Amino acid sequence: MALSFRRQRDESDAPTVLREHPVNGHVVRELERAAAKRLTGAVRVEDRRSGNVARIHVYAGQPYSVVIDGLEPAVLARLVSAGALTGEQRAELGSGSHVGPAAVARGWVDAERLGSVHQELMLAGFGAAVTCAGAQVAWEPDVVTDRFCTLPVEVTPLMETVPVRAQRLAGTWQTLAPHTDPATAVFLPTGSPVPESLDKPEFRALLGALAPDVGLDEAARRSGFTRAEAVHLTGMLVAAGVAALVAGEHGRLDASVLSVPEEFAERGLQQVEGVRSLREAADDDAGRRGDARAEVHATARMTAEERNALLDEHDQAQRLLDDALDAERAAVLRVARAREELGRIAALLEGESAATDS
Repeated sequence: MALSFRRQRDESDAPTVLREHPVNGHVVRELERAAAKRLTGAVRVEDRRSGNVARIHVYAGQPYSVVIDGLEPAVLARLVSAGALTGEQRAELGSGSHVGPAAVARGWVDAERLGSVHQELMLAGFGAAVTCAGAQVAWEPDVVTDRFCTLPVEVTPLMETVPVRAQRLAGTWQTLAPHTDPATAVFLPTGSPVPESLDKPEFRALLGALAPDVGLDEAARRSGFTRAEAVHLTGMLVAAGVAALVAGEHGRLDASVLSVPEEFAERGLQQVEGVRSLREAADDDAGRRGDARAEVHATARMTAEERNALLDEHDQAQRLLDDALDAERAAVLRVARAREELGRIAALLEGESAATDS
């Protein structure tokens, strides 16, 4: 399967999010082999540069989870950000990879809402794993997981989402901060009022996570978002004049963890080189915050007419994007459910045939 991302920039130093990322043929071949033979296990993808490991777990040849070492998705934070869970409920549930099912068991969150969170994590992790260049790929038979699972999905529709998501992410990022990466780009609230169209839990959650020294990927992690979700939300916040890029500043990176699935193969853990901090540690924190906010206001000025016109254009584009996202997710679920129904019918027919023959 020869899928590749459209090239956005030719410079070798282009931000990772804007580079061309063709799929890794070795990973695809293992997935296709597992699908053809209806194998259960995991495709292990180890990036030789960063040392990070991702496993694409499949059941009867169909992926159902992507687990990345060094990444602990904040599922509860994502549910809180969506307004589906309260902060008190989150605190009572604690932490770990099985807190989502625990929230469902208590009746606090419905299974479909949790499933949509797991599905977004799998789509983001799947895209990162299958486009990892120079990876060491191996099949691990009979390896299973109960972490961040979805309904098993056929490989083909999953592969079709990879270039679509990559191009959407690159296109939005090109309008926000084309000369830096989401891992280190710092956005801050401008202090402008949030328009009614953006007065929703997800926007408020991400806006509250923006801070000096905090790159967008880290803000996404704190809110439970993937990079794709955070960039999409940030694009709308910036267009509305509610948030703005702090030019020339870089967020600090935690070398012990990955913030989002899309960071897989972008940087190694425990060793981060060439990342500049926002200020030296001795800088006065209050002065740093004041300088950053002043710069945000300076870069975010526009007339009321310009802002209203831009918001109208953005609302139209947002409706189109929301429709496309809904259709994409619905299609993946329909394929999985149709496959399950076909299996059930086939089993009934096989049983009927056996009874007739006897």
